[in-house]
Amino acid sequence: EVQVIGRHISVTEAMKNYAIEKFNKIDKFACRVVDAFITMDTQRQENRVEIVARVNNTKIKVGATSDNMYASID
Repeated sequence: EVQVIGRHISVTEAMKNYAIEKFNKIDKFACRVVDAFITMDTQRQENRVEIVARVNNTKIKVGATSDNMYASID
């Protein structure tokens, strides 16, 4: 299950679908994704994406910041 959350931004369906589509590619590398939370945030013209995923019994947290939300997702 993948949940997309927006902070200081309203997440559009296009952004949500793009993030979920990109995240689903992790199946090639991980055996079992339990759940994931994708948080999109914008502050001072910076777009940040943070992903927290539980894979098997391990919690993985990654993040990226750029001037474009789609680039941050990538």
